[in-house]
Amino acid sequence: MRPGLVLVPVLIASLAGWLVAAGEPAWGEPATFSALIGQAAGLADQPALAIWAGHPDQTIDEGDSPSSTRDQGTASEAWGLAGPASPPLTVAEAVAQALAHHPRLEEARAGLAASRARVRQAQAAFWPSVVAAADYEEKDLPLSALGMGPLLRGPLTPPRLHSVVWRRGAGFRMPLWRGGRDQAALAAARLEQRGQEFALAEVETDLTALTIEAYIEVEKARELVQSAEEHEAATRAQLDRIARTVEAGLAVKYDRLQIEVRLEAARETRLVARHALETARTALNLARGAAPDAPVSTRPIVAFPLATGTLDELTADLLARHSGLQQARQRAAEARQLERWERAGHRPEATLQGSLSNYGADHPPRERGWTVTGTIEWKLFDGGWQQARVEEARQKRRQAEAAVADLERELRAALEKAWLAQESARQRLAVTRKGLELASEQMRLADIQREAGYLTVVDLLDKQAELTQARVAMIGARYDTYLSALALWRLTGRLSPDLVAAIDQAEP
Repeated sequence: MRPGLVLVPVLIASLAGWLVAAGEPAWGEPATFSALIGQAAGLADQPALAIWAGHPDQTIDEGDSPSSTRDQGTASEAWGLAGPASPPLTVAEAVAQALAHHPRLEEARAGLAASRARVRQAQAAFWPSVVAAADYEEKDLPLSALGMGPLLRGPLTPPRLHSVVWRRGAGFRMPLWRGGRDQAALAAARLEQRGQEFALAEVETDLTALTIEAYIEVEKARELVQSAEEHEAATRAQLDRIARTVEAGLAVKYDRLQIEVRLEAARETRLVARHALETARTALNLARGAAPDAPVSTRPIVAFPLATGTLDELTADLLARHSGLQQARQRAAEARQLERWERAGHRPEATLQGSLSNYGADHPPRERGWTVTGTIEWKLFDGGWQQARVEEARQKRRQAEAAVADLERELRAALEKAWLAQESARQRLAVTRKGLELASEQMRLADIQREAGYLTVVDLLDKQAELTQARVAMIGARYDTYLSALALWRLTGRLSPDLVAAIDQAEP
């Protein structure tokens, strides 16, 4: 079987694999990160920033990419992605839109606001509660209602008693000691607030990574569309040439039929590529919080910074900076505080309360009186209710600590996988570049041999198919390198606004 005959299934399989990947979604204070991203969206025309001070990371550039000199505006019009007046969207602009409009952020911000309110609730337990009250009481009772028998009744004793009492004043209640429950509750509320801050940072990180991934997938699909269109155009040109030679009697009809079959296969490949591009565009719109069918055009990604460092160094960054892991640790610490809060239920509680009021039969009352009451309560027996709550809190604490350990193991495995994927993609990119150089040289020689009559048109199409296959392989390897590097940046907590801006400012 000729090598060109296997081109179509290879291309379709490659594009289908990309189509599946395109549908998969993939720091300090959260508000600061959002603001910095918004600033980074306006840095596309400024000189490139250093990604990390003293850390000149390597980059993967387009290099020998057959699409590195394409006309962005013309391609966008041809593929129906945007009108000619729509400026291309930069990576920083796409991320800024995601952080401004995505509904997941509103949910995370509401959770953070609720946790801050719970901190204020816990702080209020240390202050006395003060109330103002006003009472009016009027009674008209028979003497028997007061326990006065017939012997106490006389001619001077009224048959009924009538009284009116007005009271107005203020009172207070202050817990003096509750076994440390208030302190534990405040500590747990503060830990919850910190956990919600990490949760917001996690959402921002996820949206940033998801948007960049979708942007990369759009660019990858766009280059695959261009490669498919170039292959279709080359096949159509050969069909026109063979048609003229058949009419001149210099070729047989069988050669023409072979080229027509290949042209139909090239059209099908181009159609699959365009559908994949539309899917990638929809994913980008969803990631940035826009309508799925909104017009959008992107700029070529000419280079992408690689995550440098040894696996041990990257692991140390992951353990120290990954927002999801930090959030899990906060939940475990919060569970430990809640266990202390439940254990404090076995200790005695002391409360002080009092009031200062004016009393009188007429309004306004003018006779002043006060009360002060101190109370100590110690629960001696409750049927095991408090001990059961302590046991529940203890098991929840163990559950949270186990979740931290499990998440740490999963993140270590994911980091090692992403690191190996980046190394593999870099090596594959070097191999596919050499393969593209070889296929390009073979195509050049095949054109010469065809003009000299030493090569059939079918053999020439085989060489053209090999060149297209080499281009597709290099496109896949280059964008796989981008995606693996993005995964490493995400896992190690290095997905910063400077990195986002550096992607737009990179030069080939």
